[in-house]
Amino acid sequence: MGPGMELRLLPLVIGPTILLPLAFYAFRRRYVRGATWYCILLLAVALWSAAYAAELMVGEYAQKMLALKIKYIGVLAVPVAWIGFILEFVGRESAVVRKVGRRMAAVAAIALLTAWTNDWHGFFWGQMTLHPTGTLYTFTGRGTGFWLNVVYTYSALFVGLAILVSQAVQSPYLYRKRAVILVLATVLPWIGNLIFVTRGEAPGTMDLTPFLFTCTAIISAVAVFRYRVLDPIPTLRDARIEVIGDGFL
Repeated sequence: MGPGMELRLLPLVIGPTILLPLAFYAFRRRYVRGATWYCILLLAVALWSAAYAAELMVGEYAQKMLALKIKYIGVLAVPVAWIGFILEFVGRESAVVRKVGRRMAAVAAIALLTAWTNDWHGFFWGQMTLHPTGTLYTFTGRGTGFWLNVVYTYSALFVGLAILVSQAVQSPYLYRKRAVILVLATVLPWIGNLIFVTRGEAPGTMDLTPFLFTCTAIISAVAVFRYRVLDPIPTLRDARIEVIGDGFL
């Protein structure tokens, strides 16, 4: 692995390095509503980034295909964890969250099975082609299953954003700041993903999403430690402060 390659892959290492401790912190606070889903979301993003780094580094078809399939464990877990976290973050009933989570997890499991058995039917990626790009190696191949997953993932993303924004508009100012930081952490990498899926299958095309997850990792750290999104008390306190008419110390 040459120096140029190391430099290009550095964001794929920085992201998981930040995300994994945050996921552990979220797991330790799993008694807070949304913390478990947040932990899963961060782990899925970290796996996506790390597996993509491996996918780019290896040159043999079988190894690259294995890294791609492992990456899709994270890719398909992201929309499930995202919706689960958003529903709990805005205070939806636990029964509703569990019901939605189970249904989305079933869809993710079917999609993952389709991706892992692509060599038999070619439905998810079609015929995969390996392209050397300098010191890196990229794959091309997009089947019907890939595009269905793109539509499904973007639908989940927009639904989550709509719920978050709708709740923020009706909530106290300081709560809105927490919502804004979560929106920012979510939107940046998906801009990169939108660029990737609309550029076609030209050899050498790289997915910018995992690289921009570095921004997500940094913003997530700010969200957890500056805006305390895993602490339920400030939100309740801020809501009460907003409706108090008298001055107080």
